[in-house]
Amino acid sequence: MADVLTHYITAKRFLEAHPGLSPEFARGLSFGSQGPDLFFFGATRGSYLYARSIHAGDPAALFSNLAEDLAGKGELYRGYALGVLLHYFGDRNIHPYVGAYCSAHPSPYVHVFFESAIEAVAVRREFGAPVAAFDYGAAFRRDGRLVRAAYAFWKKRAGRGFRAAYVWRCFLGMAFLTKLFSRAHPRVVRLTEFFGRLTGKPEAAMAHFKRGLDESAMNDERRAWVAPDGPRLESVEDILQRTVADFAREYEAILAGNYRFTHTERFSNGT
Repeated sequence: MADVLTHYITAKRFLEAHPGLSPEFARGLSFGSQGPDLFFFGATRGSYLYARSIHAGDPAALFSNLAEDLAGKGELYRGYALGVLLHYFGDRNIHPYVGAYCSAHPSPYVHVFFESAIEAVAVRREFGAPVAAFDYGAAFRRDGRLVRAAYAFWKKRAGRGFRAAYVWRCFLGMAFLTKLFSRAHPRVVRLTEFFGRLTGKPEAAMAHFKRGLDESAMNDERRAWVAPDGPRLESVEDILQRTVADFAREYEAILAGNYRFTHTERFSNGT
């Protein structure tokens, strides 16, 4: 939830490397790149738990039949479904780094604070402007067709009780909260701090705001950190590049007609 635009950047870079893809595919990919994080914006405890369960679950539940699922579908659906796969590689690759930082700096909500810091710097570097200037309306243009595409993808995996209206509500929540957190108007910040104190969770209330630039979050010096599979020297930029490359290989395999999802790491890998 704290890294909407970090995932958007990976979609942007993939699309720039594949300029022949249709606008509808591109739009689907941008939204799909938010993956199950979409449900963190559902404004209910059940929605939050659903998002958490996907992150902690076996990714094969989402992607084992992906190639068959894409066959005969429109460009918007294909883009959205593949965007969810892109999100998987983004999480699988960045979460070990985030987890290493959390282990070294244990405190409540440090995961969200750190992802927010990464996003603020990544957006500044990618677009040459602060995160507060990002045009969410242009990047995430919602309509009924998009909601139906996202609903169709998740309905096959969520089963009974899943409603299109719920997906629409999550999209609205994402648009509202990401703009709220990125622009950090002083009045909004003060009000959020007040409600945080009232609820006894001031850090939870403030963790998503993007305020200031902490360049050290990007690990440009490639200082060593420890992933679940051993020490690494990657920067955040290295991780973003690896994410796009990992996804591009899967995409090419799907186009070639010989795709099989073989990955076992979870979305929450390392956290």
